[in-house]
Amino acid sequence: MCNIPDGQKEFDSAALKFILKHCAPELESDADAIEVVSRDFSGAGFFVEYKRSPNPRCIGDNRNISTPIYADIAELKWGVGFVLYIADGEIFELEGFTHGPESWPSKITDYQFRDMRDELTS
Repeated sequence: MCNIPDGQKEFDSAALKFILKHCAPELESDADAIEVVSRDFSGAGFFVEYKRSPNPRCIGDNRNISTPIYADIAELKWGVGFVLYIADGEIFELEGFTHGPESWPSKITDYQFRDMRDELTS
């Protein structure tokens, strides 16, 4: 079993909600009811796998969203990017990864999410 960094669970939840609001609003209502099955850490990031319904919506929505969402984390110089995986219309996995040569922090104390599309249009 791996050690989950302090603040990681809160960060995962906040990241998922922000990503859904900005990139997949049709799934935003799922965020509060979703159940985490596992968390894995690669050294430079994390993977959160979510429990899938035994009765998926089967709306044919299978996609990987390389999100334009970016997070500034106090403990990292270069920040974090995300990929959200969706299968059969359900959130399946969230991946977060550092930019640059940094390792994933042992704690997350302060963070802010940004939609990079907003910065490109301003």
